[in-house]
Amino acid sequence: FIDASDLLVLVFKTDEYVMDLLDHELDQQHVNEIVTNGWNNNIGSESPCRILFEKCVCPSYPFLPVSPSTQMQQVLKSLNHVTKRVPILNPNTGRIQQVLSHSTLIDYVHRRILWLEEQGAILPDEFNYRTKELGYIKSINWMAEYRTLEETFSLMINHCRSTIAIKDQKDKIFTTVTTRDILCFENLQEVGNQRFEYEKYTRNVKAGKTKAGNAPVTYMTMQVGDFVANIKQANIKSSKPAVTTAPVSATLSNIIRLLAETKIHRLFIVDNQRRPVGVASVKDVIGSLLEYQLLGNDPAKGYSERLRL
Repeated sequence: FIDASDLLVLVFKTDEYVMDLLDHELDQQHVNEIVTNGWNNNIGSESPCRILFEKCVCPSYPFLPVSPSTQMQQVLKSLNHVTKRVPILNPNTGRIQQVLSHSTLIDYVHRRILWLEEQGAILPDEFNYRTKELGYIKSINWMAEYRTLEETFSLMINHCRSTIAIKDQKDKIFTTVTTRDILCFENLQEVGNQRFEYEKYTRNVKAGKTKAGNAPVTYMTMQVGDFVANIKQANIKSSKPAVTTAPVSATLSNIIRLLAETKIHRLFIVDNQRRPVGVASVKDVIGSLLEYQLLGNDPAKGYSERLRL
């Protein structure tokens, strides 16, 4: 499977690659040809772009299909430790009939909790555990609003994060940057073009060939606060809904509801001053469901024996 995290690496590495090409004094036409056509099947196996693709995208997550009779615990363990999506293959056709992900499981559990509550059922006590008991109060990766988008993407890649909190001068979260923010670029050629124009400008200024001022716009070199404001103003379909947070007092049931209703992968735990003190992701919740044995093994009983599904 290829997801937005893989494509983020591709965007980041393309940006770096263009800088390397400029060191060889290639003009923009050559840069465009390499960035645009480097994925073409006619390009040799030693093409830098093909090597980049193979290294950055293909090996990210293994393809681990299961059958409809596979025990749910095995699927959950794969999602918690190995991969992000588990395909269920039709035993007769060998084709994928469904894909299980962290989000689909969270959504399913949420809907079943709502149904059980409507029936007056009593949920297991662990669903009332609060963030501290669950281990969600922990150090988080964040970025100050004056740092660049390039630095933010680098932090996300190095720490395998799909979302980074952006804090203002008072250490309060005011927005996030996610892997979906690569949608600010129409394609890889635009990534290359922006970097080419910016590097050409800075090198000419350094060499005294042009005066400083009116530098070309490039998202990667923008301060991340300016980047967020820019894409909001441009109405780019990215990832800028209101930041989803939960108080320290939130329970596991509360967090499942928030993740399911907002369809996000991660929310931040904040204190009463709106300062981030922890994080709860869909993977964290799956880990909690496993740890407290809230989901059962019997596929005939669905996702959870303890939820009586």
